[in-house]
Parts: sequence; structure tokens; C-alpha cells
Amino acid sequence: MFLDISEEKTHYGRPSPRGKVSPSECGGRRMRVDHVTAFSVKQFPDKPKFEASNNRKEYSVMSDTTHTDTPVATANDVVTAEVKVAQNHEKQLPPAAEKLAEEMHKNLTMGCDAYLDMLPRVEDNRIKTDITAAMCYYEKLIGKIKQYLLDHDAKPEERGMMARMASKTGIMMNTALDHTNSHIAEMLIEGATMSVTTAEKLANHAEGKEGCHELVEYCRDWAKFEQNHIDALKKYL
Repeated sequence: MFLDISEEKTHYGRPSPRGKVSPSECGGRRMRVDHVTAFSVKQFPDKPKFEASNNRKEYSVMSDTTHTDTPVATANDVVTAEVKVAQNHEKQLPPAAEKLAEEMHKNLTMGCDAYLDMLPRVEDNRIKTDITAAMCYYEKLIGKIKQYLLDHDAKPEERGMMARMASKTGIMMNTALDHTNSHIAEMLIEGATMSVTTAEKLANHAEGKEGCHELVEYCRDWAKFEQNHIDALKKYL
């Protein structure tokens, strides 16, 4: 379609054949108008080079320096966006599950750090083997919890340096004067007993809550492992 104008110059400042402006000269747009008003570039240098008004709608063609093409969303774009929103909603963890995973990650990390700090204080290779086995289990379970959170677009909170140093200092002071097998085993049993209590408590509070089934199973397994570890350490008392 062509738009009739009364002035001798188009919005590009060139004579228009038959006093008309083609859609390509109007930025590639096709417009339906009932009434058109055009302005000369010389008369109105500050105005857009072409303006058209409709009885029902207003249209304007901007100058070369201000005109930009805005992409129009298609039906496929809308469907794709809706699918992405649905997928993000499915990934989002229920509050109870997110809290449980964070608590498990915090306590497991703290226990693994304690085992790591205890290892240099131990002289008996048998106890070192028990501690190393416990560390391997902890690291494996921590990896599962991290992956579980990442799969649901959540990030575990890492343990702070101050808490890490306080734990290390406490172990060093507790083993400075007595690092016999009996004392080391007693310390390990106390820590493992606390872990059993923590794991059972977290599992009981989260039992039956939305999204917590897998994590509760991890807690039960964690408590069982610690109980077996306690039984293995009793021979050193």
C-alpha cells in the first residue's frame, strides 16, 4: 500500500514518485491510515521526518538515527517461555526439603573437617584407617547433597573460616596432653554419637514432608553408619 502526502519531499528528503511513499521508505512497515499529515524537512527540522495520524490509532515513522526494529514475539516464543517457567517451578525445592539439605550439608561438612583435623593427632594406624573410612563416607554423602541442591537450582552454604579454625584449635588443645588410643577413641565416639542424634532428629522432623523422602533416607543411612563406627571404636577404649 502507498500513503499519499502533500509535500514534495519524503521522510528521506528525496522527491517521491507520484507524491507517494512506499512501505520500504517508511521503515518497511505497512500501515493503514484514514488521514495523513506530512511535514517538510526544511520547515520542521526538529520533527520526525514523517508523521501519520489515524482517526483510531496514531502512527509515526522515526528518523534514520532513532528508528529501531523491535522483534515481535511469536506463538512459539510464548510456548517456549511457558515451558521454561514450568521447568523452573518443577526444579524449585519445597522449603522443608531445602532446609533439610542445608542442615545435612552443614553438619556433614563440620564432621568431615573434624576427622581431617584429628588425623594428624593419631599415632595408631588402625584408628587412622577407621578415620579415613569415615572421611570417605562423609565426602561421598556431601557430594550427593551438593548435587541434589544443584539439580534444584540451589547452592549449599560453605562453612566459614572462623568456624573451621575454632574446631581445629579445640581438637589440638584436647589432644595436646593426651593423645592415647583410648582418649582419641573417646573423642571420636562422642562426635559420632552427636552425629547419630543429629541425623535421627533431622530425619524424624522431615518424615512425610514434601520433597524430603530421598534426604530422609540419606539421614537414616548416615545414622546407621555412625552407629557402626561407634561399635568399631569401642575396642580402643
